[in-house]
Amino acid sequence: MKKETYFYITAIVAVLIVVLAGFIFINLDLSDYKYSVEREGVRFVSNSAQPSELLSEMRNSKTFIISPQFVEIGSENTYMVSTITLFSTVLIAKGKDVIVVGRVLDEKGNLIKCQTNLGNVKTNEELSVEKCNQLLSDNFNTRIFISFPTGKTSLVELEPRTIKITPSSFTDISHVSFVVAKALYEDAEQIIEQVNILVDRL
Repeated sequence: MKKETYFYITAIVAVLIVVLAGFIFINLDLSDYKYSVEREGVRFVSNSAQPSELLSEMRNSKTFIISPQFVEIGSENTYMVSTITLFSTVLIAKGKDVIVVGRVLDEKGNLIKCQTNLGNVKTNEELSVEKCNQLLSDNFNTRIFISFPTGKTSLVELEPRTIKITPSSFTDISHVSFVVAKALYEDAEQIIEQVNILVDRL
């Protein structure tokens, strides 16, 4: 009888532990971010405010800095160039000034220089690391940073006047950038479609 009692007590305690662990797991926020929403398979996160609030503030910015990462020579650059085209198309259509700052990394992922148009499509100027960091640290303008993939879930980190895009893979860069563009401006898809129609007619 005593052995049976211990058996039932042990079984009940084990069940209670499992139930308690499940309750804690369900109610515990394991996210590293205070705010998190998902849109078309892309996770938007922030510790500053709701992503929708931050994006709403950015819409009113006059100047946007688009800053993808590049390597000196490599096929990766083709994917990163597509983000410049996408964001520039939408932002210029919305009457925004666009400054492109390409961050060139070495094999270890260290920034070695930048290439920028300084807001003029006819300009291409090389900047030192110091000058590049000065330009990118200006939080008066809205900055869109696009990083190389990490192999993890696509992530868009938002801070005041700052968007940091990290795609899951190179092939996902265009999709993530497109989702971000649509989150910024609801008519982004229509803008891109109209531009494509014009290009096809040329």
